[in-house]
Amino acid sequence: MGVSGSTWSRARWLLLAAGPLGAALAVGTCREPARREPQDLTAPVVGIVFPVQATGAYDRDSNGLVDVEVEWSDSSGKVDPATVRVVCAGCVPGVAADTNLAQGWRVVRLDSAGAVFEETIPLLMRAGQRLLGVSVADTAGNRSIGATVSFTLPPGDYHRTIDLQYPAQWPQERGVDLAITPDGRKGFAPFENGHVAVFDPDGVQPTHYITNVSNSIVGSFISIDSGTGLAYVAGGGWETAGFTVLDTRTEQVVRSVAVGMGAVSVWQSGSRVFAGEACTNGRVFVYDKATLAQLGRVEVGASSTGSVCPNTIVFALTRDGRLGWAGIVMGGIFSFDAVNYTLLRRYDLFPPEGDGVYNSVSSMVMAGDRWLYVAEDQLGLEEFDTGTGRATARYPSDPRAYALVKKLSLSPDGRLLFASTDPATAVGDHQSAPLLFTVPGLQIRHRFPTRPGIVDGVAFHPDGKRVFQMAGFAVQVYLVRPE
Repeated sequence: MGVSGSTWSRARWLLLAAGPLGAALAVGTCREPARREPQDLTAPVVGIVFPVQATGAYDRDSNGLVDVEVEWSDSSGKVDPATVRVVCAGCVPGVAADTNLAQGWRVVRLDSAGAVFEETIPLLMRAGQRLLGVSVADTAGNRSIGATVSFTLPPGDYHRTIDLQYPAQWPQERGVDLAITPDGRKGFAPFENGHVAVFDPDGVQPTHYITNVSNSIVGSFISIDSGTGLAYVAGGGWETAGFTVLDTRTEQVVRSVAVGMGAVSVWQSGSRVFAGEACTNGRVFVYDKATLAQLGRVEVGASSTGSVCPNTIVFALTRDGRLGWAGIVMGGIFSFDAVNYTLLRRYDLFPPEGDGVYNSVSSMVMAGDRWLYVAEDQLGLEEFDTGTGRATARYPSDPRAYALVKKLSLSPDGRLLFASTDPATAVGDHQSAPLLFTVPGLQIRHRFPTRPGIVDGVAFHPDGKRVFQMAGFAVQVYLVRPE
């Protein structure tokens, strides 16, 4: 029997009002039942290809950072790469145990077959044995059972080299010191001929050179004021008239200051600038940092037994600015009143004491206002207790041995000491390796791989995770992992 027009119109209106569901029900008798896809209840399978637990290998590209390669598959072929999680409980200081490191590490590859990640400096893992876990989910929400791998990280490693691309048309004088700005964004490396390389600590080459630091000729030193961003650069011979003030923000020379017979070194602390005079009696000139007016000078009166130029070349100062320490060529170290600018005492560190041979000091840093660390030219490293006036530890421990320690840098927290050595003049590989000590006590925490180049200035990055070492025409960068 047919359907009248009015009856068909009413049925059509009911279908539209009911929407798709009503329409489906109304015509259900005319179609086969819809087939349901089987529910996906199977999680993806995950495997860690690298690091290799059996061998302990964790670094593929020799930059000291952990490389992680993961492979995965799913029975339905629907792995969701965006859901990958890489976790390592207690591995990164200040980071929660369930933090997904994959969101902060460098992504090398991420696709349906797997992923490759590389550890980054901000999320640098602690030294020691580490257990890394990786998981991933599929598009149905099934998360894999985490795959794990165990490996051991050393306290430090060679990271990379920044090529300073020194122009061939300039005199081929090496870079001799360096400093990193307090914000960690710029590095400055003075060369023997007065040029200063500016580089990005995270980069691979210099940004440019400052070429008008005319008074910095030989053995340059640089010291940066964390408050103002001003850098003070001095040379190292009677040719140098004094020191130059650079603004590290604008990278422009602000002013040059003449120092007595010439400045061999410069160092700033608090409201003052200290400059060691060249080739006189080792005297120290003191200047007001704000006006650069001379405040006074310390008359050392050094008696040199082996040098025609008893230059004062390194400084350290207590945090209250009242007591200073300095090293002098062939004159050991001396303390001075940093308020009244008077000499207090000279010290003969290397045994036997009292033999009149004071030797030269190449670097000096102070930790906690008490412990003074002194690198003695060709004789090693000494820990000096300023409270008792005596040496308390030494590297090498045997006083008959020696090591060519060149420059020192203290970590921002004052707990670690980095000591550079000179592979060009060292005897044996054990003497040419840069060293990391825990202080006080001078216990060796790590011996870094030896790199080529004549080594000079060193500086910790403000993050405490990297050390920059000047080596000829390049800067070598080392990783220092948190404890």
